[in-house]
Amino acid sequence: MLVLLPLVAVFFLSLDYKKGKITNIFSASLFGVLLGIVYSFCDVLFTFDYYLAKFSFWTNWFHFGFIEMLIPVCIATGLYVLCIKNYTDMFKSLFYLLIGFFTIYMPVRIISRNATYHYYLLFFKPTLFLFALLYLRVLILKTYKIVEKKGKTVKVILPYVLCMVALLLVPSAIETIWLIGFNSWIWILLSFIYIIVFFSEKIIEKIHLLLDKS
Repeated sequence: MLVLLPLVAVFFLSLDYKKGKITNIFSASLFGVLLGIVYSFCDVLFTFDYYLAKFSFWTNWFHFGFIEMLIPVCIATGLYVLCIKNYTDMFKSLFYLLIGFFTIYMPVRIISRNATYHYYLLFFKPTLFLFALLYLRVLILKTYKIVEKKGKTVKVILPYVLCMVALLLVPSAIETIWLIGFNSWIWILLSFIYIIVFFSEKIIEKIHLLLDKS
């Protein structure tokens, strides 16, 4: 399952390349992969090998949510924004940057930070990472459309950004529940709910409508 992100990245690259609607997808993916290599190297070199888990939901959630997800996303996005000139292309190709980045970073993080490999780490974590990025892709494209319609203002963009952050933090909450020893059925059920909701177009559309009204 550690090859899940590369396979999905190749699938979307081939799909969108044929449509021809998004430019810079290959350069964005390459930038993400190279950044993932550099970031992972620095992460392994300058930080502790293993995370000492504490029996605290909030401490572990902060670690997995911010250290493994939000901070890397913000750094990768920030560097990409500095390097790209066309912000329209940035909105559309940001998904490819991030999936390229996590294609490297996520397997390195799992392999280098764990002494043993539970089936959660090998199967559930890569899948949840993938769906976090797919949620992000949907909301980024919707944000782009709403910005085109209403303009770039904090009032327009902020609800979408907060929704993205919330969705990105769900996998880390599930991982925390697994890590501190909750019943397996709890985090398995939450994982499947997170995945199933993505495929429910009606629910995603309701989120979009609520954000559009705010």
